[in-house]
Amino acid sequence: FLDPFININNKLCWRNLTMIAENFKKVLDNYLQVYASEPWGGNLAHFISYELTEPFKDLVDENKYIIKGASGQGRWTLVPSLSILNKEITTSPQNGYYIVYLFKEDMSGVVLSLNFGSTDFADKFGKKNLQRAAKNFRNLLQEEFEQTQLYTPLYLGRKEGAKTHDR
Repeated sequence: FLDPFININNKLCWRNLTMIAENFKKVLDNYLQVYASEPWGGNLAHFISYELTEPFKDLVDENKYIIKGASGQGRWTLVPSLSILNKEITTSPQNGYYIVYLFKEDMSGVVLSLNFGSTDFADKFGKKNLQRAAKNFRNLLQEEFEQTQLYTPLYLGRKEGAKTHDR
């Protein structure tokens, strides 16, 4: 799924990891205030879509991967995210599976998760079937990696928009 794409001895890598941490901190420190007081689409939305993704783009092969930051569409999302999409699997977080950093609703942290796009699936087959498919997907992965606990429930927040990531 993901090639080993980070060379720890590479100075560029260390600089990028520092930038990633600083960028995550900027979102964690500012998102709640902006969410509550500003319409979507301003400076922070631009930062999440473009600047948050930049250090990742230097670390991966952009011929193979798409890096997407998301803060909502027309309005702020409860759980902003940064997705790393393998083009052989998906080009959109709405389908396929992908790695994603999910910011908690209360901005107390960031969670790294392997997710699968649920939007297209839920539209076609319904939410009940989505939950069953998510459970089957976890079980298939667990069979592949018997020695590792792959699933730990995510707690991203209380509101429905945050809870939907843990299905």
